[in-house]
Amino acid sequence: MDYEALFRNAQKGDRLALEILDHCCSVWSSGIISMIHAFDPEIIILSGGIMKSAALFLSELQRRINQYAWTPWGKVQLIEAKNISNSALLGADYLVRSSMELHEG
Repeated sequence: MDYEALFRNAQKGDRLALEILDHCCSVWSSGIISMIHAFDPEIIILSGGIMKSAALFLSELQRRINQYAWTPWGKVQLIEAKNISNSALLGADYLVRSSMELHEG
């Protein structure tokens, strides 16, 4: 089963798919919470192919992060990247260009 099949079956209410999706949310939120505790961001931008089905899990991820992430200033906001297919490439381009400017300047 791939994510496309998982999301399709979860949307249909398939019990096993919903249980697997819940487990995925647990694992994903644990990873995101670890990053929050390590880097203390205000916003986390999520992208990639699974974000095409964000309606099925994004609110659950946000709920878990609100419940378990410890930040002294408030809640970390999860948002979808505007260009989910190319956002990692665009982010890498930005980092490379910024690094080149630092070394040139």
